[in-house]
Amino acid sequence: MKQTYYANKLLPILFTFIVMAFMGCEYDTGWDISPDSELPYISNTIHGIQYEYYLLNEKGEKSVVFYEGENIRFNIRITNRNKDSGQILEDYEIYDNDSGIFNVYSSEGELIGKPNRVVELALKMPWFFPGNSYGREEIWPDSFDAPVGDLPPGDYYTMFTKAFDFTGHPSRAETDRSYNTDNITFRINFRVR
Repeated sequence: MKQTYYANKLLPILFTFIVMAFMGCEYDTGWDISPDSELPYISNTIHGIQYEYYLLNEKGEKSVVFYEGENIRFNIRITNRNKDSGQILEDYEIYDNDSGIFNVYSSEGELIGKPNRVVELALKMPWFFPGNSYGREEIWPDSFDAPVGDLPPGDYYTMFTKAFDFTGHPSRAETDRSYNTDNITFRINFRVR
């Protein structure tokens, strides 16, 4: 009898604790790669929205190791992988001074510069249908405004943090769902030889 009493009281409490623990760990909000990583790019999906952040070498290959003098192409791509849900990306200005997207830092955290000349650009996503993909690419060094020219040999990183808010279309509430994320930090550690 005593055993049943404790089981009836403790099981709901234990179940609630386990559910809360899993809800708090819905997704990882710090995504990073380095020259030692298995894959040379960041690609994660939350609520059916795929986020990719990667660098390309001059051959167009995703990489985190480059040769001195080689152009480095910085890329972000966001794709709606949902099968039946379209969204509107509410806050789509991720290319601004505050986000730090495409900024290049030394391994010690010193800002070296950014590859793009225009400091405020927007990732235009007025309607984000299933299968739609939007992205942006910038090249280091940008021939018009390279802050230091070619990066000398060494270790560097590019990093930015952003929360994303997607809203379903009001007239399609039965299929279009709204999603938002906590701040997600994208960090690519890379090397120039």
